[in-house]
Amino acid sequence: MSFLAVFNADGTPIDGETIGLMPAKAERHLKLLGPSRQIALLWTAPDAELEDRDARHAVELDGRFWLVGRIRLDRRGELCSLLGAPEKESDALLCLRAYAHWGERCVERLYGDFCFVLWDERRRQLFCARDQLGVRPLFHACADGSWFIGDSLDAVAGASGLTGELDDFWIADFLTGPFCLDVDRTVYKHVKRLAPAHTLTVSRDGGAVKKYWSLDLKEPIFYRRPSRYIEHFHHVLARAIEDRLPAAGRVGISMSGGLDSTTLAAKAVGVTGDASRVVAFTNVFERLIPDEEAHFSALVARRLGISHQLRAADDGYELQPNDLTVPVQEPGGPSVHRTNRRAVETEMASRAKVWLHGEGPDNALTFEWRAHLRWLARRRDWLRLLGAVGRYFRGKEAREWLMTVTHLRSSPQQGTNAVPWARFPDWLDREFAERLGLAARAASAMNRLRQNESWRPGAMASFTSPIWQTYFEYFDPVLSGSSLDVRHPYTDLEVLTFMLRTPPIPWGRRKRLIRDAMRGVLPEEVLARDKAPLTVDPRSKVERKEPFPPLSIDPALRRFIDPTKLPDAAAFGIEPLDKIRALDAWLRDR
Repeated sequence: MSFLAVFNADGTPIDGETIGLMPAKAERHLKLLGPSRQIALLWTAPDAELEDRDARHAVELDGRFWLVGRIRLDRRGELCSLLGAPEKESDALLCLRAYAHWGERCVERLYGDFCFVLWDERRRQLFCARDQLGVRPLFHACADGSWFIGDSLDAVAGASGLTGELDDFWIADFLTGPFCLDVDRTVYKHVKRLAPAHTLTVSRDGGAVKKYWSLDLKEPIFYRRPSRYIEHFHHVLARAIEDRLPAAGRVGISMSGGLDSTTLAAKAVGVTGDASRVVAFTNVFERLIPDEEAHFSALVARRLGISHQLRAADDGYELQPNDLTVPVQEPGGPSVHRTNRRAVETEMASRAKVWLHGEGPDNALTFEWRAHLRWLARRRDWLRLLGAVGRYFRGKEAREWLMTVTHLRSSPQQGTNAVPWARFPDWLDREFAERLGLAARAASAMNRLRQNESWRPGAMASFTSPIWQTYFEYFDPVLSGSSLDVRHPYTDLEVLTFMLRTPPIPWGRRKRLIRDAMRGVLPEEVLARDKAPLTVDPRSKVERKEPFPPLSIDPALRRFIDPTKLPDAAAFGIEPLDKIRALDAWLRDR
């Protein structure tokens, strides 16, 4: 399902041809609203395999409110109780009831993954909202007095006609970094993302964007008994998984052999009470790099008694020439139609439609012991400070002492290389980089991150970063075309805030919180395993089977890169070269 709202602020009626603004590949619906029919709500019917998730997400209430969106709510029981609504009420209708009851402050009581547009007939305004972390996307644009708001960048940009001017900052960030530094930018200068945890209100007087939620770390949770942390973790994670289970059928776990995803698998078995409802899928390397995920994930699957499938991931790390011809909404954007991803998702969809992913604990349970001790010292909380110091030394293993000594003996590198993005590649057009002030902009962004004086600065920097928006968009069915319904239990707000507020000493050291919670449930071999990040970029080991077509090097691409410097781009790794090819193909196919 996808949706688009069109609002003529001057009251001009919208004609029936507006339905042509939505893609013709799916069943389309149109609802004209407002005193002069100046509002159009358009949506496509969900694909058959997604009906359970997106059914009835275009609803109305009392002839006063209409809503279209993609919504999956957490804590439904609490919301139904507050509203006096039936337990079986759809998520969309609950959102409408919440708005009717609390007005624009309804978003303060909504939790889950959502993006929606709501028409309030009495106030004659559109109210639009996006969930707190940005799991679901929402785009907006205004052209010639008309507003266009929807969950598809292509639909909003195409309907508004604002595709002519590109956003240079977005393209610079795409070429030189892992994500755009500004959360509201898109590849089009005049089409914006609604930032996570923001609302957009549109009326004939204009549009207003407002932030309704911030990640507030507050103080650490200090329990007297260590077992209380374990109990709390089990409680919130079980509830998050229960909220994300499909109404019927199997649930899939995208499972490595690491701690986080195997914990999801174990908890899913516990919540469902039926191991046959849980299936696991593991990507492994067979050729490119050494990989032990098959061994460790199989240990867990056997212990839990769940169905488990392994699949070689090697081919997925080679950008194929025909992948560049796949339409994407932004350069390098996600698409299920890329050769390898389509094959993987076809296999996964045959086993389950809803899949749980385990991202979150690596960023939330950071071992930021120095910041925590400094915070306690600033507060003059001497008793807790002494206790934390004692726990730090008692918990430090011999290998950690060796790493400390090695670190002290080494001289830290100074200069611009210590700051990511401070050094830009030579192949980036110099006039383009200087005109945008890219070096100063990147340094400013890093300085903002370093000024965080909380007791968990790294974790807070991560979860207030645009990188999560980029991550979630990879799985979004509208932006990527995926037929899978991917859900993220660790970024449930209760789970996330609990992990963030758990004292790093001792619970952040090697994610002790999760290791202790899963003792007796997961195999000891898995619990004793260290984090196993990729030490080598698999793409560096790929041997290209087919040559890429030459870059067009037309004026559109020359605005951003210096083609005479491209032979030196190899010094920056494979990813920049692939990004240049992706941008070139996207510009050529516009």
